[in-house]
Amino acid sequence: AASVQVVRHYREGQWDGFRSAFRYVEVWNEPDNRQFWTEPPSVYLDFYVTVANAIRAALPDLRVGGPALTPAGCLAPQGQAWTRRFLDHVRAANAPLDFFSWHMYSNDPADYAACARFYRAELDARGFTAVPMHVTEWNTEATGGARGADLRARAEGAAVNTAAWITMQQHGIEEALFYRGPDPDPDVPAFYGMFHADGRPKAVALAAELWHETARFPLRRELLGGGDG
Repeated sequence: AASVQVVRHYREGQWDGFRSAFRYVEVWNEPDNRQFWTEPPSVYLDFYVTVANAIRAALPDLRVGGPALTPAGCLAPQGQAWTRRFLDHVRAANAPLDFFSWHMYSNDPADYAACARFYRAELDARGFTAVPMHVTEWNTEATGGARGADLRARAEGAAVNTAAWITMQQHGIEEALFYRGPDPDPDVPAFYGMFHADGRPKAVALAAELWHETARFPLRRELLGGGDG
């Protein structure tokens, strides 16, 4: 299959390509977003099954999954229906699903918790109890003007994303991938990256450094309150 050849290009050097030890293959990006997938959903569902089976057969050491849904996949009724249809189709086809992936752009950390609970319940209801969740894009939801810069480049955005990072830890997210590249232009500080166009770290990059240090101490101590002691 063509998908297998593309993976070999990026992993095994095929076609004067690259050699890498990446472990995951995500099948497409936001197929519930017509900007990225213009065919009917049914076409993607069959595409996923075909690609996932081909990669599993040719490269069994890779973990294959998806579908990298937009935030609507859990926050909107039509998106929730899309999610259920995908999981039902994968279950019926007995196709590989080594991880279930979704995206979140929100200024409310509670959205991360709500979506993690929704997806976990839908996975478990279909027997996918061992399938982990990956949030393969996440950030604040930027608006225009100075407000957008506050949410992407300054302290407010760093605080929101820190709360989101904590929330994902509390709700069993196995992998969380933040777009860290630099902005394409100095005049767009509300872009997705952790760094300004000149390489200066945004506030969220400094927060990420704190997350890195925090993650070095994975053991948590439960505190039980009550009384004055």
